[in-house]
Amino acid sequence: MTNTTVTNSILNLLWTVLVKFSIPTYKILFMVFLNLELVMPMLKKCILKNLALENISSSYKK
Repeated sequence: MTNTTVTNSILNLLWTVLVKFSIPTYKILFMVFLNLELVMPMLKKCILKNLALENISSSYKK
């Protein structure tokens, strides 16, 4: 197999994967986009909690 055939086969594989999974991923992205305003505050709370816990644990370690 030459390099061109390898690259072509890889591109074909990628293309089929993209075509097969594009619709579900778009749906998921759309749902995520719709839910961002609902999810973001919760995510921020979780991240802040995790950061606070990390800061507390690191301060105890000192």
